[in-house]
Amino acid sequence: MVFPKSKIRSSDLFKFVLICLLTALVGCERDTGDDEYQKAYQLYKDKEYASAIPVFEKALAKNPNDPNYRLRYGNALEDDDQIERAIKQYEKAIEISPTHVIAIVSLANAYRKVK
Repeated sequence: MVFPKSKIRSSDLFKFVLICLLTALVGCERDTGDDEYQKAYQLYKDKEYASAIPVFEKALAKNPNDPNYRLRYGNALEDDDQIERAIKQYEKAIEISPTHVIAIVSLANAYRKVK
């Protein structure tokens, strides 16, 4: 399929979006070297959201301008049903990094939950 007045094929667009998302995911999973963040992220992956939240807060105290810390903290808050607090973290992540695709998608999903 070709879009009107464009030579961009839908398959090319799909590949572009996929590459963007994969690039964003790789960036989020990098080793930060921060033990608090690593501990919090492991607790989050183990679905121990309530335990992960205070550890993320300690990590954020050291690195308040890291959008990935904000994203994962927001994820833990959201999974712990603290949607309003999660939204604030996603917004801060986007403020720090306006093109952070995963934070943007997470914010949109969180907004859907508070209708």
